[in-house]
Amino acid sequence: MQKAKLIITETLEYNREIIVNLPDGMTSADLEEALEDGDREWGGADEFMHELRKRGITCDDGWDTDLDSPDSIESECMDYEIIED
Repeated sequence: MQKAKLIITETLEYNREIIVNLPDGMTSADLEEALEDGDREWGGADEFMHELRKRGITCDDGWDTDLDSPDSIESECMDYEIIED
C-alpha cells in the first residue's frame, strides 16, 4: 500500500466588532490612514489595535478573543509527497 504525506494549509477567518474611541479632531482621512497602518500588521486583532493606539485610538470595552469558533475556514492541499515503505 502506498502512502502520501499531504501539506494542508488551513485559513481561518474571524470577524470582530470593536468599538473604539477616536481622539478629538481626528478626521476620516486620519482614521483611514491609521486603519491602513493596522492592516500592514501581521497578526490578530491585538496587533491591529496596538497600531491604532499609536494614533490615540483607544478601546474601553475590549473585544472578543475567542478562537474556538471561526466564522469561516478554508483548507487547501498545497503539496504532497509519495512516501516509499
